[in-house]
Amino acid sequence: MDLVSRMLIPNPSDRISVPDILKHPWYLRNLAPELRTINRRLSSMVPRSIQTEEEIRQVMNIAQEVDPELMAGLHQAQMIGFPSLCGGP
Repeated sequence: MDLVSRMLIPNPSDRISVPDILKHPWYLRNLAPELRTINRRLSSMVPRSIQTEEEIRQVMNIAQEVDPELMAGLHQAQMIGFPSLCGGP
């Protein structure tokens, strides 16, 4: 459970990294030796940069913005018989 709880920490700088996951005892339990070698190679390839909380907020804000033209197109699609495009039945 320790591994899962560390993976679910909201702040990326406090969250467990992929290289640390690959070294975690739970992950390594019953892992074939050849897979450990692959894990070591993969963990060296993982980029070290992380997104800041501000960068994540910016992405989320952009994702939440609704394009008026898109909404108009979805409304029109619903009017001509494609209600599933707008969340209808």
